[in-house]
Amino acid sequence: MSTRAILAGIAGGIFAFLLGRFIFGMFLMDFYTANTTEYVGLMKETPNIVLILLSNLVWGLLFAFVFDTWAGFRTIGRGIVGGIIIGLPIMLSFDLNFMAFMNLYSGTLIIVDVLANTIMAALMGGLIGFILGLKKKAA
Repeated sequence: MSTRAILAGIAGGIFAFLLGRFIFGMFLMDFYTANTTEYVGLMKETPNIVLILLSNLVWGLLFAFVFDTWAGFRTIGRGIVGGIIIGLPIMLSFDLNFMAFMNLYSGTLIIVDVLANTIMAALMGGLIGFILGLKKKAA
């Protein structure tokens, strides 16, 4: 993976971390609380911010690797499409698995979660595609 791709992945991961704070930590927080079944000890009183950041960095590096190595996505538009292509099926798969095995989330929350995460993946993909495209312009 190129240095540009690593930097794009890190930037995408940090962007997703900040965007996730807005989407899930502020905008949809009350909705998630109202649509999640509460079990004693399930949720941490304070989330582990370092693990959330690491999770987003892994997500960003995955996108950057796929975009740079296999897909050749080097524009905002292609990055958005790539984010949707990768993000939607992965999030849908995870959430359907949650529904299959747990009584944790409502069906409505699953739909919103898939949509919110797909939007976040699309925006992160757009940023990563943009950054990867800077390499092409400089050549």
